[in-house]
Amino acid sequence: MPLDSPGATRGHKHYPALDGLRGVAILLVFMYHYSPHRGTGWLVYLPSGSWIGVDIFFVLSGFLITGILYDTKGSEHFLRNFYVRRALRLFPIYAIFIAVVLLITRGPVGHSWLLTLTYLLYGSNIIRFFLPDFTSIGMIEVGHLWSLAVEEQFYMLWPWIVILLASRRRILTASLYGCAGALLLRLVLAHIPFPNYEFLYLELPTRADALLSGAALAMLVRDKQWMDRLSMAYVRLIGITAVLIFVAMCLSIHSFSWKIAPVNTWGLSLVALASACTLLLSLQPGSWTNHVFSHRTLRFFGKYSYGLYLLHYTPAHYLKRYFYPHLASHIHSEMATGILYFFLILAASTGLAVLSFRLIEAPFLRLKSKFEMARR
Repeated sequence: MPLDSPGATRGHKHYPALDGLRGVAILLVFMYHYSPHRGTGWLVYLPSGSWIGVDIFFVLSGFLITGILYDTKGSEHFLRNFYVRRALRLFPIYAIFIAVVLLITRGPVGHSWLLTLTYLLYGSNIIRFFLPDFTSIGMIEVGHLWSLAVEEQFYMLWPWIVILLASRRRILTASLYGCAGALLLRLVLAHIPFPNYEFLYLELPTRADALLSGAALAMLVRDKQWMDRLSMAYVRLIGITAVLIFVAMCLSIHSFSWKIAPVNTWGLSLVALASACTLLLSLQPGSWTNHVFSHRTLRFFGKYSYGLYLLHYTPAHYLKRYFYPHLASHIHSEMATGILYFFLILAASTGLAVLSFRLIEAPFLRLKSKFEMARR
């Protein structure tokens, strides 16, 4: 997903555990899209709830971006440098992905050029709500681009709000009110015929609490007195409580699906809260959370998480079309077939993401040094 590490901007400390947390998030996304278990029973619950990987990305994004904005606001060419750095980080591989998909599917099959332009301008979450059939170009899935659209829309608005509010306390207050407002909006909209569950899950106004939870945390960790008084045991208790309430809520309705209330109302807020607590705990040197998320395997997946998220449907399309029937005909266990298929997609997507990072992303990332955002 489109996140720089904290060390990507001059003067910011790099936290390896956040790379690992990003790695956990992308692996959860893979589990959700390509669960090796398609049956019933308790084994199906984890994959069906793995959509929380996107929420973890949102919290991380809000945390890192708000921290960078707050620490560098007022520096020379602040807004210009921020937006140029975002564009260099995110847009090249994104635009190439859309272009390649159009090329291999011989044009925007079933699409108008206006819809394709909307994808390029990060409006796919809007398309997916109003035109739910348009989640693919040709046979290649692009419905997952909605989350990148939500983040880009946040990036367009949030820097101006940070400038307007100026102080850490005001940014924190606005973030907390925004979290409450997003929850209230979902609760209201969930009880009227329009919009439906897609709107609750896909649009920035109803998903802002995940991004703003990270933003609030970024302001809290910059309050030294608050951090000195804070007990990590208390943070752990809040996070575990949020998880337990979320699990109890889902089990009571026999579903972890984001399409079902109250998961897509209260549940989304609980996931954001638990993710923020996990993020804070992972920042503590010497903690088991920090140790786990600093593992190099998780950090590896975190490093390439943007490419993995963006590209993973492409190899999956060809594997499913040409390889999966052959695999299923030779392995008579559905579970074994699913597991092997899952790891084949993960391996193919990882290889593609590493290659695209080195050939496409890395050259543009080197240009970011020309637009440094000096820390105040």
